[in-house]
Amino acid sequence: MLRKKTILISSTSPWSNVYLSKHNYALELAKSGNIVFFLNPPVSKKLRPGEVTVKKLPIENLFEVSYNLFFPMFIRFRLPWIFNQLMKLQIYLILKKINQKLDIVWEFNTHVKFFNDLRIFKADINIFHPVDKINKKANNREADITFSVSNQILDMVKSPGKPKVFINHGLGEHYVASAMEKKISSINNPIKVGYVGNLMTHCLDHDILETIIVQHPHIQFHFLGPYERNDNPLGDSSSDKSLVFLSFLKARSNVILHGTVKSEDVIKIIKDFDIFLICYKGSVSFANDNSHKILEYLSTGKIIVSTYIKEYADKDFIVMSKGSNADEFCSIFLNVVNNIHHFNNDELYNKRIKYALDNTYEMQLKRIEKTLVQYSILKEEIHAKTKSGTTYPDFKHIEKVS
Repeated sequence: MLRKKTILISSTSPWSNVYLSKHNYALELAKSGNIVFFLNPPVSKKLRPGEVTVKKLPIENLFEVSYNLFFPMFIRFRLPWIFNQLMKLQIYLILKKINQKLDIVWEFNTHVKFFNDLRIFKADINIFHPVDKINKKANNREADITFSVSNQILDMVKSPGKPKVFINHGLGEHYVASAMEKKISSINNPIKVGYVGNLMTHCLDHDILETIIVQHPHIQFHFLGPYERNDNPLGDSSSDKSLVFLSFLKARSNVILHGTVKSEDVIKIIKDFDIFLICYKGSVSFANDNSHKILEYLSTGKIIVSTYIKEYADKDFIVMSKGSNADEFCSIFLNVVNNIHHFNNDELYNKRIKYALDNTYEMQLKRIEKTLVQYSILKEEIHAKTKSGTTYPDFKHIEKVS
């Protein structure tokens, strides 16, 4: 696996207690002995214009980098060419603060293009890794290789002469630890059904969820995820449909709303659920090709009832409808409820856990490294050097965050 590299991960999702794929990659890379700088999107508060801070996180080898642009953000929209030139100076300030030669720049930023050309970081390897749907053709940011969790996304990336490779979502360490535990599969009474995710996103199929909740008053439906405006800066909290749906959930006696839960605590709640839901409708900003929730659900060994997800259409340990037809989904859900002992039998239970453990972030990094070697992008061990030539620098001057 990749080791002893200095890696900068760029994302539009700042470092937080709710881990997305970019956070999990940062954690796994740091755990593997790499020095990882997690670059937050630019902020306009707390930092002076042009200021860059590097803070040591309470995880070995992992640092959070924050910065404020030294120029107005509106230039990005009105004068993109000038914006790109100014960003070169901004990156110079970031690199000066980091004071490290970068081996790898890993760009997860899909929609907001702060860095048009990753080569300006002067790293040995540039990786573009979009995990969110791209609505129109996008360039590869001059990366050496593009990875994605979706072949549909890869098709939208223009990458002349450079490889594009599918890598599935990864399973976080807390789910891995739980999946490795010895446990006896049993069915709750009443049956517990779980959903994890943003409850205010417009992609949720409210009609289907409302129907199965009403049709099954004897079943507990557990929802983990933000459902209040102040807990949900990225959600579609202004949508009338979302607010009506949330009012419906709050009024149902068989619905339990857990709210926002830290990533490491989610598995503690969901590991004993009997059935999991993925219930989305296609939209401009959402595709039915893959979902990071699936591996987390599979790590419990329990059955998933889902709307159509392309990457899992041929798997027998998930049941899914062909589209977002409410009658079809409700019929499938009823069948699973009535035959829950079959769908959660030992064979399927173990098959789900085995699949999840074959897609840990550790495993995905091994696949990524193998691919980098295959395409001669990674040729030899490259050790990070400070200006003085020390392999691992002294970071005592960097503020520690608890």
